[in-house]
Amino acid sequence: LRLAEVVFGDDDASRAALLYLETVVHPLVRCDIAGQLKANAEKQVQVSLLDVPLLFESHWDCSCDQIWCIDADVEIRKMRASARGWDAGELSIEEKRRQSNLVIENNSSLTDLQKCVAIHWRELIENYSQASPPDQHCS
Repeated sequence: LRLAEVVFGDDDASRAALLYLETVVHPLVRCDIAGQLKANAEKQVQVSLLDVPLLFESHWDCSCDQIWCIDADVEIRKMRASARGWDAGELSIEEKRRQSNLVIENNSSLTDLQKCVAIHWRELIENYSQASPPDQHCS
């Protein structure tokens, strides 16, 4: 059995299996990410990037100075989700957009998205090197 078949269902057994999996995996991932962030700070790395699917739900937003959201028109999101075998009901993004410092529209090609992200990344690096780090989102 594939792990997804066990943990991603609508029944009580699947929800319990997912909860158990999260209690095992999330603390290990959190420890690993925290260790990498600490190592970067010790090396005086100015910017670290976290790509966390459940950023707000797992409270990693509290460790971020900036939060970027990549979004697309709803029909494009549905098409992309369907191509990946995801449920379209999991596509709500309004709260993520609201809580983000930057929303990048991704209605075109991957190349266009990469160019846009690169522009914002350069701006972030330039601005960060010229100013003191911003306050954290959470206390």
